[in-house]
Amino acid sequence: DLRKSYRAFLYLEGEPIGFKNGTLVKNNNNFYLVSDEKLKKFRDKTILTALEFSENAFMTIDDSDLKYNAPGEDIIDAKNYPADSLFKIDGNYYLLNTENILEKFVSAGAFHSQYDENLAIAKNADFLKNYPVAENPVGFADGSLISYGTSAFIASKNKIYPIGDPEIFLNQGYVWDDIIIISGDEFSLYEKEKLFTLTSIHPDGTVFFTPDSGQWYQIKNKQKHLLPSEKIAASWLKKKSIAVLAKSLETAG
Repeated sequence: DLRKSYRAFLYLEGEPIGFKNGTLVKNNNNFYLVSDEKLKKFRDKTILTALEFSENAFMTIDDSDLKYNAPGEDIIDAKNYPADSLFKIDGNYYLLNTENILEKFVSAGAFHSQYDENLAIAKNADFLKNYPVAENPVGFADGSLISYGTSAFIASKNKIYPIGDPEIFLNQGYVWDDIIIISGDEFSLYEKEKLFTLTSIHPDGTVFFTPDSGQWYQIKNKQKHLLPSEKIAASWLKKKSIAVLAKSLETAG
């Protein structure tokens, strides 16, 4: 019954996007960490065990899913963690970046807007002695719906877009269950932008789903990018996607 498209969905189509950094996948008894947008294979299970990755955290994927992330160097070091490893330390969550610096998520809610709980390796506080910690915390996944006080916002990059009223919220394809209530500390991470209205363009991180073709697309840098499979889409999507017609005969709203 959907009768319209959205302006962001009318963007030109860019290159397909593979699995999100930090995702753990397995295929034909091979185990991989998606790091720096590449598939990095654990040399063997002894490396996996030594680094305390849980086999249960790995998503089983098809051969066809492998081609959307370029192959990276094998993980062969049993003592040092590769980039995009995730950790839980004293109730706080961290991501190891490509410069070997731990980036702390501003809250558990921010972590869970991006990753499942089982992707974080539990460590004690002594682990923090091994790496410097970045000054700036990691916020919510781009495209997240957040609420502070009586207002709802869309978070994307370091900006938040206040949503004008409930009618706009619903007409732009959002659902109330996806709203994350945040604290003042979390809210202070963001720069407030102008009001998000019925004519506004959905920001980076928005994921559209086309029921008529069964495909997912993510908005990034003024392009829409195919998420080529349900499992790739799942690595990015921790809230409901926005339904849109793949082909619309009406003006975008």
